[in-house]
Amino acid sequence: MVFNPTGSTLSWNLTLPLYYTGISNAALVAQEGISPPTTYSLDRDYTISIPVKMAPTSITWFVILSGD
Repeated sequence: MVFNPTGSTLSWNLTLPLYYTGISNAALVAQEGISPPTTYSLDRDYTISIPVKMAPTSITWFVILSGD
């Protein structure tokens, strides 16, 4: 779950550590209201970087599944 408490639109890359999830090669990431899920390859340090753009004072969520 991600929250933008500011009064302006924000865009950034959200880095997620997935080491302890058991996912080793690829992750499927679904965001609220966006389908189908997007596939991301894990970096060597078991992280993925997700581009996020949020409207002012908004909340969104992500679901991460194994794409292995």
